[in-house]
Amino acid sequence: MEGLFTNVHIHKPEVTDLMLAAYSRMKRDDVLGTCFDSRQQWYVQLIGARTIARAVAAPASEAGSGRAPDKRKSLLVFGDSSVVALFQGLSQFTPHGVKARLFPVPGASIAGLGKRYSTLDLMPKIEKCIERFAPDYLLLKFGQVDVEYGYYHQKFVKRNSRLDFTSYCRKLVDNYLDAVEKIGKKTMVALNSVNLPSVFSRGCCAKRTLDIVSFGETANDIACLHKAFALQPSFAQRTRMVMEFNEMLGGKSRERGLNFIDLTPLCLDTETNLLHEHLRDDEDTHYVTSARHRAQIIDYTMEKLLRE
Repeated sequence: MEGLFTNVHIHKPEVTDLMLAAYSRMKRDDVLGTCFDSRQQWYVQLIGARTIARAVAAPASEAGSGRAPDKRKSLLVFGDSSVVALFQGLSQFTPHGVKARLFPVPGASIAGLGKRYSTLDLMPKIEKCIERFAPDYLLLKFGQVDVEYGYYHQKFVKRNSRLDFTSYCRKLVDNYLDAVEKIGKKTMVALNSVNLPSVFSRGCCAKRTLDIVSFGETANDIACLHKAFALQPSFAQRTRMVMEFNEMLGGKSRERGLNFIDLTPLCLDTETNLLHEHLRDDEDTHYVTSARHRAQIIDYTMEKLLRE
């Protein structure tokens, strides 16, 4: 789907702009918005497609363009769809002397990043954008898909029943950092933590897992749903699993001399050790962020990134 949107924008950019304008209207109109269950995901797909399409078509540099050179530091932000809820509103980077470009790739995973050729063509996209923009910094935010869905795919679809979460994370992190070190030869790379779980209900979580992970029982959707529900850990346990992954990623990143930026302190309710309630939406796996909260996240990220 993301490839389709990219091709549409390359050849018919006015179509993408029209669809984005329609989405903005949906956000203001609750009656219309309820007709589009996946409107947030469509928005992320459109933003990612437009940004990547423009990057592919962009000139390699501003030299000879007749424009004054931009003296701000440049930053590329690549990640799965969660980066939109955290980093949209790029003007917030300007007070830090940074020009940021956001590249959301919905469904992108560490598993895909570690492959030279993958379904989403992730590594070539990153390398192409580094070549085009020659950024001072590259911020990567991957792992959400792997932690929330990839583990269950390995354990129950690939039938690796003895796989424990810690072992899975250890291999995942090592593969992630191996890929990052290759990119790090071209620009300064920082890694972002994985978001805490935001879907509270086990039923909703099971349904979303079922949408992503096939249990091989397509003839009986009810049986699949019951199985997915039975396999879901509690909200508290899923939170602990994500925090374990983030701690491991942070520790191993520092061992390799890589910058790791953990956003957990901005989102965790220390009284419950769960995601703050105002950031949750049981119908959406992304954080529900206000402009003010996104500004806090960007300021915090820039403080950690620029001091290195």
